[in-house]
Amino acid sequence: MTPARLTVVSGPTAVGKGTVVKRLSHEHPEIFVSVSVTTRPPRPGEIDGVHYHFIDRATFDDLRAEGGLLEWAEVHGNLYGTPIDQVRGILAAGRDAIL
Repeated sequence: MTPARLTVVSGPTAVGKGTVVKRLSHEHPEIFVSVSVTTRPPRPGEIDGVHYHFIDRATFDDLRAEGGLLEWAEVHGNLYGTPIDQVRGILAAGRDAIL
């Protein structure tokens, strides 16, 4: 059995990361798409738990302090991060994941 793979798509804002991930997930629905946490408010049309997990700064800080984020960054005064438990769980189940 091939081990599960973690793929990271990165780039500057508005470069098309979301478009690439959307196409990959459409063509390969078996791939888990990680949902990041953020402290920014939702934009029109964004759904909590689908586009991001929208949390307050205190919750984000607690998650970060507990080692609960695989990675995190501050962008334009807002915090973004990848919850480590969701990624570990998916990979442990043998599924590929994309961030």
